[in-house]
Amino acid sequence: MKRFVGYAVALGTLVGAGALLYRFGLSDEAKDGVRRAAQSVRDAYESVSQHVSDLYGGGAAEDMASRQRDVAHQWEALGF
Repeated sequence: MKRFVGYAVALGTLVGAGALLYRFGLSDEAKDGVRRAAQSVRDAYESVSQHVSDLYGGGAAEDMASRQRDVAHQWEALGF
């Protein structure tokens, strides 16, 4: 538990220092650059997430329906 508290304090300190640096240490141009970089990362994450979802989500649903039909036929063959 002490290790967790230490990590939490270190993370809080790091985040606080980053927020102070952003607020008081960066020029307006640098802040705009940070905002654009964050937006770019967010857009890339959403794009990759959508592609992965399309790639694996649709195929899994089709495979599941096929598997459910196979199981239903097996149960019917057993008399249920």
